[in-house]
Amino acid sequence: VYKRILPKGEIVAIERAKNGVMQSGLEYKTEIELLSRVHQKNLVSLVGFRFDKGEQMLVYEFIANGTLTNCLS
Repeated sequence: VYKRILPKGEIVAIERAKNGVMQSGLEYKTEIELLSRVHQKNLVSLVGFRFDKGEQMLVYEFIANGTLTNCLS
């Protein structure tokens, strides 16, 4: 997961699929549809996605309070 700043200044977290571990197009589409419908205060929201040149990326809102492991401990 990578922290990035979009051109409009929004800070996001980008999750890239590992090399050689890509989902099929249908699985990726289904995951995007599911994540775009989930809205819960304890979950980060899906901001966007990218599927280009064989790369799959999901873009989430950025949470600045450390990792999920830190929050759960």
